Amino acid sequence: MKIVINKINIILICCLLYISKADNPVRCTLHEIIGDWTFVLSTDTFKPDLHSQKITCGKGQPGKIPKINKDHKFEFKSSRNLDLKLTKDNRAISSTNSGAFTILLQEGILVTIGNLILNASFRYNYVGDNNGRMSGELYESICSQTMVGWYHTKDNTVWGCFYAYKNSRTPEDFGGNNHAMIDLDGILYTPETLKDESYWDGDEPSSHFSIYETRVNQATANPGMPYFDPFSLVGREPSSIAENELPEYLNWADVNGESYFPEIISQQCGECYIEAFLHAYESRTRILSRNKFQPRISREQILGCNFYSEGCDGGLPIAAAKFANEFFMVDEECYSQKCIHPTNISEAIRDDVCCDKCDNERVKYKVGQYGYVGGYYGASTELGIMREIAARGPVSAVLNAPDDFLMYIGGIAYLATPVRNSEISRISDYAFSYFISASKNKISKKTMRDLDLEFEYANHSVVILGWGYDEELDLEYWICANSWGKDWGEKGFFRIVRGTNEMGIETAAEYFTVLVEIEGIPEIF
Repeated sequence: MKIVINKINIILICCLLYISKADNPVRCTLHEIIGDWTFVLSTDTFKPDLHSQKITCGKGQPGKIPKINKDHKFEFKSSRNLDLKLTKDNRAISSTNSGAFTILLQEGILVTIGNLILNASFRYNYVGDNNGRMSGELYESICSQTMVGWYHTKDNTVWGCFYAYKNSRTPEDFGGNNHAMIDLDGILYTPETLKDESYWDGDEPSSHFSIYETRVNQATANPGMPYFDPFSLVGREPSSIAENELPEYLNWADVNGESYFPEIISQQCGECYIEAFLHAYESRTRILSRNKFQPRISREQILGCNFYSEGCDGGLPIAAAKFANEFFMVDEECYSQKCIHPTNISEAIRDDVCCDKCDNERVKYKVGQYGYVGGYYGASTELGIMREIAARGPVSAVLNAPDDFLMYIGGIAYLATPVRNSEISRISDYAFSYFISASKNKISKKTMRDLDLEFEYANHSVVILGWGYDEELDLEYWICANSWGKDWGEKGFFRIVRGTNEMGIETAAEYFTVLVEIEGIPEIF
């Protein structure tokens, strides 16, 4: 099969990609985390203020990765201990309370127990350079400890810093786990790669990535499915939606000719995670308000001020949702040219980026609830994602896209030919696809845990905004939006096989609820 490549599109897309340094250089899995932990909470508390140095808990600005050596010890002048047992079923148990936790991909942990919410990155020690094996620096993952992170009360009034260490150890904890710094900011291409004409001369690139060519040429085209009013399910609790209530086709970018999905913005740096979150948020706001509100939220604010992420150097959509839950976002009109662009954040101080200051804060956009579909990382399913999209709108997701995904121009993408009714197909050491029956009307309820998988490697963030079924191929697919501009793919969109966890797209879908305040008064949709 030939993949037709548009040489002009490649040049345009290359201008949108940004080669950055890294997100957190640590990889930890569930079996390394479960056990008895001690969380050391500083008693020096503070109020949530983006302009206070205390709130960074030592991390500093977005994009700053601290170089901690193995002998460095965290300590506070005054502290108290919180002992927790983290269990395989994602419970966090203290002597007086029971809560929950989730791993944040493989980088960190988020714990909710009693009146507290705690999150931190797992610890990584700087080892040195990589001796030419890969570009970047070498770090050691210490999965039995965390870096200094944040805790706060559920009402968001009292904040503090903490670190944690594991008391019961797995064998892996006694040795280091070396990882080169790995980005989660999109597919990173070097000029040398793009000069290789085999990527654009019309020959199929050498990788697992392929496409199904179909009758439907655009992801936003209506393939003539029976009429269904998608708003009939909006506002329902996702878990209350029965499988037989879900339509065969749903696309929030084309509801009877009207779009409830914003115009795609091209990422200007390693911000695919921000674009995945904000495009989903903006779409959910449109859906709730029936297009009364069509926000275009400031990228500068959340990139420059969200200390949970690495700014232009990568991050996780869920970290953006957490920031919007605890603080707020504003329209892009709020920010004038006097604000420093987040690509220069390393040279800026926090006040120069404006953070929560802007010309007009009349409308504030926030997040209510947020998390992984299914409740924790690894619990997401095809059915769960479909219910969430039907009830609330598009979701953010991560995937492990191969290099030549840049060359996609249309069709239904897949990594390997789906083999019906087989269980697991190992694509590489870092990617799995599990192939449950992909036949019509058979929606998968399998999670990673059901298949004894602890993680899926990810290198890019996208939005899932709907799904469809190709009758000719007997193949279900997701409808997704990328952040590489309208000249890429199907006018900025793409389709990918559904129900088989292609490229890991179904393992870490994220949900959130939208809150809008106008002059301090919550908007009721």
